[in-house]
Amino acid sequence: MTKAVTEGGCLPPLGRAPPEGNRAKLNGAGVGKVVTILAIWAAGLGAAAQFGKISVLYDLLAVRYGDHGAVALGLMVSVVGLVGLVFGTTAGILVSRVGPRRAMVAALVMGAVVSLGQAVLPHWPVMMALRVVEGVSHLAIVVVGPTASGKSALAMALSERLGGEIVSADSMQVYRHMDIGTAKPTREERARVRHHLIDVVNPDESFNVAQFKELADATVRKLSNAGRPAIVTGGTGLYVKVLLHGIFPAPKVDPDLRRRLYRESEVYGPEYLHERLVLIDPSAAEKIARTDLVRVVRALEIHEQTGIPLSEHQLAHSFHGRDYEALHLGLDLPRDTLYRRVEERVDQMMADGFLDEVKSLLDRGFAAHLKPMQALGYKQLAEHLGGECTLDEAVRKTKRETKRYAKRQLTWFKSDPIEWVDPKSDLDALAARCRTFLENR
Repeated sequence: MTKAVTEGGCLPPLGRAPPEGNRAKLNGAGVGKVVTILAIWAAGLGAAAQFGKISVLYDLLAVRYGDHGAVALGLMVSVVGLVGLVFGTTAGILVSRVGPRRAMVAALVMGAVVSLGQAVLPHWPVMMALRVVEGVSHLAIVVVGPTASGKSALAMALSERLGGEIVSADSMQVYRHMDIGTAKPTREERARVRHHLIDVVNPDESFNVAQFKELADATVRKLSNAGRPAIVTGGTGLYVKVLLHGIFPAPKVDPDLRRRLYRESEVYGPEYLHERLVLIDPSAAEKIARTDLVRVVRALEIHEQTGIPLSEHQLAHSFHGRDYEALHLGLDLPRDTLYRRVEERVDQMMADGFLDEVKSLLDRGFAAHLKPMQALGYKQLAEHLGGECTLDEAVRKTKRETKRYAKRQLTWFKSDPIEWVDPKSDLDALAARCRTFLENR
């Protein structure tokens, strides 16, 4: 039996050394294990070095990206672990194919390349992970500006030249039956370019910035996946900022607290609540109109629920995240030109039947105290229809309040990184600028 086995070549005869080739394979296997262990160990050192460098960025990531920064670091850990596994496996394969000496040389070369890459490009794993986490692969062209600046016309022109669609970022155009006073695009304009987030809810239904964010996200991503540029335009600065940078997690609405605040408003008047907000959170009060009861109440709610002013919540969030890569354009007009255009727009709205629109809304049962009915023009004309002032006074108030609103819009937009353009700019050249942005991302 022993003879048959030894003569068959399965085992060498006793006392005789194994053939040279077999001995090399045995030695190679042993060395292969050692090289593999060394390779994995080297990859571990590389990962440690990478973490040493990333730890320096951790505070920056935490401040700038919040939870996204932590998730990005987690993704980077997985990537480094995978690199180590591939490194070790490759080294083992090289041992079996080319021999231990050449494998050792290859392992050293691979280690040198990895170390060089970490020295030269220490941040790329984090930044790649952040792009995955934040979903910034979706692109958008954003056109903003104060009311009556011509941003809607510019968005139309760019959409037609780029083959895009418009996503409205206007907090009033979401309401049905409110067309003239919100300067909605006409049927003809909607036939030329498709518009989104217009006529979403009735005036007696609630709609907030969180709902806008959800709907706008879905729309922009759908357009991006379909290869159609999304042209976001509107004068509600908060909507634009939240779309691009996310929103801080506010507490859920407390119905009892909300009812109490609205009762106080009915007893003492809406300006009473705004005066309370001035004492509690002057920074937020400065940005919220005295007549914007909904936002005033929400700011007071957040303070009572959390003990922290709304402005401090917003500062902590600071809109550091980045949900999209966007080319942010803004229309810049001289103040006197803007105010003249505001007056002309109000006059044109009145000529187009604005008063009849407000009367129709009231006849439909949409009470004057509803949030949409407190908007510019609607509030003043409803007061006229209620016998509180003459029509001339209502129009004059509308013009005055609209100019103040335009001033607040400019203040808001000036804090954003916007590329300001002249309304008389060459549209073809501007469209080419947008096309370059879209194609090079």
